[in-house]
Amino acid sequence: MAVALLLAGCTGPVAVGEISPERIASRLTRSALQGSELSEDARQTVYQLGLEPRWREDPDGVVAELAARARDGGGSALLPTLAEAALLRARGQRDAAPARGLELLAAASAWRFLLADLADPGAAPPDALDARVDRVRRIYNAAVSRFATGVQLPGWKAGETRPFATPLGAVPVATLGDGLDPARFEAVRAADGVEVRGLRSHHRWHGLGAALVTYRSIDPEDPLDAFRPPEGVFRPVNALLEFDEDGAARLVLRNLWRVRSAELVGPGSRRVVPLEGDPTAPYASLVASARLPSLARTGLLRGADAWYHQGLFLLESYDPEQVPLLMVHGLASSPLTWLEVTNEIAGDPELSDAYQIWHFMYPSGVPYLYAGSLLRRDLARLREALDPEGDDPAFESLVLIGHSMGGLLSRTLISASGSRLWDATFQVPPEALVGPPERNARVREVFHFEPDPSVGRVIFAGTPHRGSELADSLPARVGNSFVRLPEDFTGLFRGVTADNPEATTPAMRAILEGGGPTSIRALSPRHPLIQVLARLPIRPGLPYHTIAGDDGRPDAEPVSDGVVTLESARLAGAASELVAPVGHTDFGDPAVVAEVKRILRLHLRSR
Repeated sequence: MAVALLLAGCTGPVAVGEISPERIASRLTRSALQGSELSEDARQTVYQLGLEPRWREDPDGVVAELAARARDGGGSALLPTLAEAALLRARGQRDAAPARGLELLAAASAWRFLLADLADPGAAPPDALDARVDRVRRIYNAAVSRFATGVQLPGWKAGETRPFATPLGAVPVATLGDGLDPARFEAVRAADGVEVRGLRSHHRWHGLGAALVTYRSIDPEDPLDAFRPPEGVFRPVNALLEFDEDGAARLVLRNLWRVRSAELVGPGSRRVVPLEGDPTAPYASLVASARLPSLARTGLLRGADAWYHQGLFLLESYDPEQVPLLMVHGLASSPLTWLEVTNEIAGDPELSDAYQIWHFMYPSGVPYLYAGSLLRRDLARLREALDPEGDDPAFESLVLIGHSMGGLLSRTLISASGSRLWDATFQVPPEALVGPPERNARVREVFHFEPDPSVGRVIFAGTPHRGSELADSLPARVGNSFVRLPEDFTGLFRGVTADNPEATTPAMRAILEGGGPTSIRALSPRHPLIQVLARLPIRPGLPYHTIAGDDGRPDAEPVSDGVVTLESARLAGAASELVAPVGHTDFGDPAVVAEVKRILRLHLRSR
């Protein structure tokens, strides 16, 4: 009898067995987002409606049937299936017009499921623990992303309305820029389609909408574009398709450097939702287009060829309320020094809300005093352009971070030179120089400076305050022989020494007659100017921090990062000091990044 029952069980219409956890996960997460099949929930809905055979033969007809039922009171339960089926069919279209219409239908269905309470005061939004919520959110985001990148946004003016055919009829869509003009875009990409290599982290902000990367080239007619990277403007942008009760839609584009959430208002209620975004993809796109490694070499060896990239550059739109974080690279380097630091700050919600990142780039073959004068000049020009009234909070508490020689440039923004650097170079006062007044004034700018009151904190990273013995080594002397300084620099000092042959000190005369020292020579601990600069007092009350490296060589004496000794990197009176286990070129190490972020948070609390 038992055997008979067992045999009957084996031959019945239903059987059970075991499946692996991997197959369970695959079944539960399968949807139109990952492949060409509906999710288990959507498939069951299609089956229960008696549409499964038709789905296999006429999927577009099923989508139209689902849309009609949802419109005619089929209930919110149909909306997740409709959104998923419409997105799946949009991906299968060969022609753009039906694809855009299906993407609109998918986004509208997902919108009405996720935000039911916006339109109906009596409706309750879906439970956050409902497994469909996150899937429908991602379906909405994917539909908006496909729509926004497929409609050729470049050239679509803000406020312009265009009709799109959907299975339920024509839907008018208007664009709203929220400070952005899509007509100025030259390229729009889905951030999810950007593969980033070479960074430790790829940051994403999770929320509603499509994460986009927009690009436009530099506009010579826009005065603020003089302070943007020559490669162009890459931005993290969020796109939302917002739907009215009458079926009209708005494609709203938001600059994620300015906002991270959106307030959505409907007849029933209002909701504040976080926005989907990707700060890493646009930053990586900019870096990849900039050829920074070759610019670093060119800036050292042939400064004139890199002059077009000299300047102070904003990575994002200027915000008068955000604290500027001004990063200055060092010798034979570029903003790549700050690659990891920049990306980690951009991806940190607290810090990216509070700080705006600026980079100073310069041909590093010129010595630090001359490069420092370029930094001070460019910062003054930037403030004149952005804050002509001089009352923006942004220029009240700037944070300055300099790596290696960049720290010496930074010293010229926070110290008073008096006449000490001038006296180490010239035997006569500035007013006694003969020659063109404009040229002589430019020479004076190099050696005379006052603390900039806009600087509120400084971080020195691997800075050779007392020089580096490596500057006097054989490899450095060989490298120095290949440096060709730009005429803007050499002409300045050849001219002043030719017109004033007895004005310079004996120690500096031969150097200046040859057009001035290279940055390598000026970093020698025995160079008179670095000795004077090291003794200049830092502005009283200004907090500053040092980060030094120890490359861990057991036989190293003294301790150094391979280029700068710990003794040279240290500063008395520093608010904090970190000796990190890194070499001189490794200041993107996680330990260094963590220390920079700690200091930036400290700065916010102390304001």
